[in-house]
Amino acid sequence: GEVAAACVAGGLSLEDGARVVALRSRAVGVLAGRGGMASVPLPVDEVRGRLAGWGGRLSVAAVNGPLSTVVSGDADAVSELVDGCVGEGVRARLIEVDYASHSSHVEEIRERLLSDLAGVVPVSGSVPFFST
Repeated sequence: GEVAAACVAGGLSLEDGARVVALRSRAVGVLAGRGGMASVPLPVDEVRGRLAGWGGRLSVAAVNGPLSTVVSGDADAVSELVDGCVGEGVRARLIEVDYASHSSHVEEIRERLLSDLAGVVPVSGSVPFFST
């Protein structure tokens, strides 16, 4: 969505936007099967407190609202966190992905993405665009 917004705002050409999406999709394939994500309907500070005992295997991936936090990390740890939350009456749920977006897992593909996307040239667009 963010790449599409950058194209619409004029910050990326359609060709560069398509290139970013295709090359990113190919790169994250390396991460498939080891990670996961979950939606936890609790404030981010409370979620961070729950993650402290996971030794860095889980992290906050996104804060979507005051009571909407997304967690990512090792697949087994994400599942255990969700099971624990559900056992306490918290309606946490797994997100149907097989990699840990917005986590330390993504560092594994950093150099590949920098190399693959070296030719992508952002420009100043005609519509204000605020990247997340």
